[in-house]
Amino acid sequence: NLFNGPITEKIADEFDLSGWAAYALSDRANDYLKLYFEKTALWGRYLMAQFIASGTFAVSDMNVMQMESMCIRNSHAWSVPTPDALKLLAAEGPLLEVGCGNGLWAQLLHDDCGADIVAFDTAEWDSTYNEREKDDEAAVMMGQRLPIVRRGGPEQVQAHPTRTLLLMWPDYRGRGSFGSTCLQNYVGAKLLLIGEWQGSTCGLVNAWGQSFSRDFVLAVEADFELERRLPLPSWPLALDSVMIWRRRKDSA
Repeated sequence: NLFNGPITEKIADEFDLSGWAAYALSDRANDYLKLYFEKTALWGRYLMAQFIASGTFAVSDMNVMQMESMCIRNSHAWSVPTPDALKLLAAEGPLLEVGCGNGLWAQLLHDDCGADIVAFDTAEWDSTYNEREKDDEAAVMMGQRLPIVRRGGPEQVQAHPTRTLLLMWPDYRGRGSFGSTCLQNYVGAKLLLIGEWQGSTCGLVNAWGQSFSRDFVLAVEADFELERRLPLPSWPLALDSVMIWRRRKDSA
């Protein structure tokens, strides 16, 4: 059964937190990776000092940190790019990213890796694919769009049939039909995904994670085989990775 697996899955020799942290200190690191380590180090020091002084953690402070991380992700990207992740994706080009947010990953792939990529997102939240909760501040669309971003949605999959599809957190909170709509129109041999998945999630929202809907997960598992998973630095209560899936021969 797809949803009876372990809560977490560790990939040997690929989760390199110390290596990412060291790279983040270099001039070559992207600004988002630097920000991630600046924030997590600050929060870690604060909580450690709090625990040493009081023997406990203040839930209110941890909630503030969680909300700040959501704001950062909304203004940058839902997942934090590493150089290895970008190189891995660039090698699968030409690429098509749909639901790219403000285009941070796509712009880095183009500028730093020389990838052939086109990136699209809708101009505003589209309730056709996912209902937005009235009090859900995290559901606000991304901030300033980078130059690489074009206006468009799942219909762009059919318009670019020769490009490998890349999706990052298309279904907020693991619900909706944005990802599934893209997948229905996709004919490529490989599928590139960024976010959580069954077996690679904290399991706090859904057994299949917060990034893709249950229908999407089932469809991908049925028609594709996981070729590689590369862990990423993760914000609190998330467990991100880059996944490369190859279409099964009997589903082509």
